[in-house]
Amino acid sequence: MKEVPSPGKKSVTLFLLGLALLIVGNVCAADSSEAREGWIVGGVPALGYNSDKGFNYGVVLELYNFGDGSRYPNYRHGIHAEWSKTTRGSTVGDLFVEVPGILGSDLRVTAHLKCLIQLLQPYYGLNGYQTPYKREYEKEGADEYINRVYYTTDRDLWQSAITVQGPIRNHWNWVTGIGWFDIHVGPTQVEKIDDDLPEETLYSNAVASGRLPHEQADGGEAGYAMMGFVYDSRDRERTPTDGIWSEGLVTRFSSRLGSEFDFTILTLTHRQYFPLAEDNLTLATRAILQKNIAGRTPAYIMPYLMSSRKSIEGLGGSQTIRGVLQNRVVGESVVMANLEMRWRVHRIEIFNQEFYATLNGFVDTGRVVDVPDDRFHNGIGLGFSVVMNQNIVGSIDVAKGLDVRDGFGGIYFHSGYLF
Repeated sequence: MKEVPSPGKKSVTLFLLGLALLIVGNVCAADSSEAREGWIVGGVPALGYNSDKGFNYGVVLELYNFGDGSRYPNYRHGIHAEWSKTTRGSTVGDLFVEVPGILGSDLRVTAHLKCLIQLLQPYYGLNGYQTPYKREYEKEGADEYINRVYYTTDRDLWQSAITVQGPIRNHWNWVTGIGWFDIHVGPTQVEKIDDDLPEETLYSNAVASGRLPHEQADGGEAGYAMMGFVYDSRDRERTPTDGIWSEGLVTRFSSRLGSEFDFTILTLTHRQYFPLAEDNLTLATRAILQKNIAGRTPAYIMPYLMSSRKSIEGLGGSQTIRGVLQNRVVGESVVMANLEMRWRVHRIEIFNQEFYATLNGFVDTGRVVDVPDDRFHNGIGLGFSVVMNQNIVGSIDVAKGLDVRDGFGGIYFHSGYLF
C-alpha cells in the first residue's frame, strides 16, 4: 500500500493499467460470469520517488485459489504479500494468509506477519487538534520553518497475529486470536537524510516536555489475546455489493502474553453494503468505535485499530480518513466513519480473465473521543479501481482534507477496497 501525502512524490500507478483496460475494452468488450477454478495471481509494482526517502521499489502480490470453482467468487485460500524498499533504508514486508474452511472444516484461519523499518514515520502528536499542526514548521523558506522532517520519527515494527473464526448460526460467528507487537521508536535520524538538518522534531519536543511519557517514548512489546463475535451476510467477500459485515471484539494486552503494559480495548465495527442498481452501483459504509475500557493504552499502540482479519493503522491516511495526514488523529478512544459510492463503469474479458472498472466517490471522518479540544477531521475525494475476477482490486484515491490543520490532501495507491 503506497501513500503520497504531497504532490512531491511521483509514482507508477494503477491509473495507466485502468486506462489501458478501458481502451482495450472498446475493441474487445465481453461479459463473463463463469466461475474461476484453481489459482489466480495479480500484482502491482510499488515504484516511487521521494526527495527524503529516495527511490521506492518493490511489488504487491495477491493470490487466490478457487479450487473447483464451486465457491466462486469466494475463495479457498487467499494470500496478500508486499515487499518494498527505499534507497535510503526504509523497508516494508507484509504477508497475510486467509484460509476459509481449512481442511474441510467450518473454521476460518488467518495469519499476519509484518515488518516495517521506517526512517520517516509520520508523527503529529496525540489527541488530534489538541496538538496543532503548522505546515510552516516543515516548509522550507517559511518564516516559522524548523525542519522539513519536523513531523516524523524513526520507527521499526514487527507485528504478528493469528485468528480462528467458527460458525454459530444464521451468519453469526465466534472469533478468537492472539498477536504481538514489537515497536521501537526514536528521533528521526536526520544524518541519513541531510547532515545540515537540525535535530529538533515534534517527537523530540514531546519527549523533552513530558507530553509523551518517557516509559512509552521508545516503544515496547505488546502481546494480546482477542475474542468476540462476527456477523457476516455479504454476497461476496472481496467486492461486496450487498449485506452486512460487523464485529465486536475485546482485546486484552497482558504481561502474561509479553506486553509491557496491561490494558483492554473494545472495538466495534459495522460495515454495510447497499445495492442501488444491482451490481452496478453500491453504497458502501463503515463505522468504527474503538475505546479503552481498562488500564492505559501506551502511545505506540494507540494508532492501531483492531480487527478480526488484521489491524490497520490510523486515523488519517490511506486506510481510514483519506485526505487527512497519516496518523493525525491518535488517542486512547476514537470513532470514525466512511461513506463510499462505487459505480461499475465498464466490464471486459481479457485472456479469459474478467475485469471491471469502478469510479468511487467518498467521504471520511473521525475524531478522538472524550477530548474536548478535538473535533471531527473530514476528508472527501474520488477514486478509481480495477477489479480482476471479483477479488483482486487495484485502486487509486485522490482526497482532500477539509481543514488546513489536517494537511492539504493526498494521493493513495493500494490493493483491495478499504472495506
